[in-house]
Amino acid sequence: MQLGGPTRTTKYYCPHCRKSQWLFSLKPVATDRWTCTKCDQPFRLDMKAIAHSWLNTITFWSLFPLALLLTVFFIVFVKADKMIWALLVGVPVFTIGLAILVYVCCIPIGLVVASRVQGKSGSKSKALKTVLREVS
Repeated sequence: MQLGGPTRTTKYYCPHCRKSQWLFSLKPVATDRWTCTKCDQPFRLDMKAIAHSWLNTITFWSLFPLALLLTVFFIVFVKADKMIWALLVGVPVFTIGLAILVYVCCIPIGLVVASRVQGKSGSKSKALKTVLREVS
């Protein structure tokens, strides 16, 4: 058994201009329709793309509370002589680690929400082309 096997990355591309898309928004995706950031053409998101968008949004919004909680934790429980190291190194490292944990734990939530978003959209966006996904 190999620990930390090959990392898979998923990239999304506009079906019109074939340019890469970063499916991130500050507000969670409520429909399966996305507008290309390069050519401004609308296209349809599949279930995995919607789930990835939701996961990115949830993880982004969890960074600030996690960093605040870890800062308070380190201020309360770390000795004064180690405080600078705890705040400069400990808070960012633990925040990123916990954000990855939030991302992984929210995968089922993202998939459930994605299926509901697709079910709610129904046939409204069937005429649109679907996002292109590349897994490498």
